Amino acid sequence: MSCGAFSFDHLRVFADVTGGVSARFRRLVDEAVARLLTPVRARQVVPGLRTLPRMVREMIAEIAPLAPPVDPEGEGEIPPPQAQMDFAVDERNDRSTTFVITVPTDEGTGVVRLIDAGATQLGSSRAVAFVELMHGRINKDGGVKVTLNCYRNLDTGAMHLENAWLSEAATQRWMAWVTSLCVAGHSEHQGRRNTAHQKDTIAGRDGTCRAPGCEEPAATAEIDHVARWTGEFTEDGTPTGGKTATWAEQSLCTPCHSLKTRGLLDQPR
Repeated sequence: MSCGAFSFDHLRVFADVTGGVSARFRRLVDEAVARLLTPVRARQVVPGLRTLPRMVREMIAEIAPLAPPVDPEGEGEIPPPQAQMDFAVDERNDRSTTFVITVPTDEGTGVVRLIDAGATQLGSSRAVAFVELMHGRINKDGGVKVTLNCYRNLDTGAMHLENAWLSEAATQRWMAWVTSLCVAGHSEHQGRRNTAHQKDTIAGRDGTCRAPGCEEPAATAEIDHVARWTGEFTEDGTPTGGKTATWAEQSLCTPCHSLKTRGLLDQPR
C-alpha cells in the first residue's frame, strides 16, 4: 500500500466479497487470498478493482459454496438483452432534450465505438456525431466502419468483447455475428510498429491496461515495449533494446504509457 499499487479500495473489495464467509472457512479463505495476492515475480501487476472481486468470488465458491447468496430458482439467470434496455426522454428544458439510454454492456460497446468513429470522421463531439447518425447523414457511402474484436478461450469457452466479459447468451449472440476468425499466436519482427495480428493478440491476452489497478480496455490502449525500444541491432540482428514481440510487450492506456515513458512508472510484465 505504501507505493499505491494496493489501495484502500482493494481492501473494501475484500470486505464486501468475503463478508458472507463463515468462521469455519475463514482460515482457508484467508490463505487462498494470501496466495492470490502473493507476487510470483518482481513488481507483478495487482488485479484491478473489477477483476479482483470476480477472482475472489470464484475462489470462495470453491472453498465455501454456501457463502455466496443463493438465488431463488430462475431469478439468478441473466435477463435477455431486451429486458436490459431502457430509453427515457427528459423534455422539461425548453432549450435542450436529455436522453437516458440503457443497453447491455456489450451492445453499449458497439454503440460507443460507432459514435466515436462518426465523431472522428466529422471532427466533432460525440453529441454531434450521435445526432448525425440518427439523421442518417453519416456513413451514407460506407466510409465509417467499426471492427469489434471478441476474444474467446478455446479451453474454457469464456469470451470477452473488447473489455466486457460476455454471458453465455451474449457469447452465442456475438458468435453468430462473427465475420472472420483468427487463432491468436505469438510473433515478432524487427520493425517498431506492431502488425494488426500482433495488436489483436496482445489486446486479447491482456484485456485491460496492465498498470496496477488500471482497467482501461486493452482494445483501445497503446502497445508498450516492456524494455525500451532503441531501433539499434547487433551484427547478428539482435535488438539492443526491447523487441517488437507479443511476449515482450504489453497494453498500457495513454496516461499510464506516458508515465512509464517519463520514468514515473516501472511496469515490467
